[in-house]
Amino acid sequence: MNRLVSVVVGEAGMAYMASAAPVYFTDDAFSGAHGQASFTSEEYGITLTASPDGAELTRSSAGLGVDYSRFIIDDLPYEIDYPEVLTISFDKEVNLESVFISNLYSDQIYVKIFGKKIVLASWEEEGSYELSDGEIGYFVTANNNGELTLDINKTVSSISFSAKAESCLGVLHDFSVKGVSFTSIPEPATSVPEPAVLSFLGISLLGLGFVRNRKK
Repeated sequence: MNRLVSVVVGEAGMAYMASAAPVYFTDDAFSGAHGQASFTSEEYGITLTASPDGAELTRSSAGLGVDYSRFIIDDLPYEIDYPEVLTISFDKEVNLESVFISNLYSDQIYVKIFGKKIVLASWEEEGSYELSDGEIGYFVTANNNGELTLDINKTVSSISFSAKAESCLGVLHDFSVKGVSFTSIPEPATSVPEPAVLSFLGISLLGLGFVRNRKK
């Protein structure tokens, strides 16, 4: 009789169920992000933030980057390079399955002088991310197409990305964030008494009322 059953509240429990299908930041839902310090997509429940102060989000065919002009001319305006940070926040905790990184190349800029190759700069790109629980992960140059999938598989409310500082030897690090794949965590089920319990309570109340009337 005291057993309770769990009933999932229909629409309330399903108010926001994000699809496990990839969400790409090249989607029209993020078209307003370019040039903003922060942008929220109500459609996906995602907020994008660029830092440090004065930085702006950038959006290209490769995904998201950050523009923070430390110099008169910013040589990497559409990607994330040091000390830029891109933070992706969700409107509630989600199961973050994967993040898709792009523009993660290994390359060189060089000139030939008398047949000898002189390297002016090289890309041996490295980056890192930090989850909302403080966990930190690292990633390095991917394959020839510069694409890399980070398998996170963690419950998070946000994830932040940054690139390794440039080396004094002319080694550069930069990349873009193309998209994410996540699922929302269902709302807790609401526990209610089963019908038999409700009937028993009703009968008990009627009995108490009857006894009280007889005493009068």
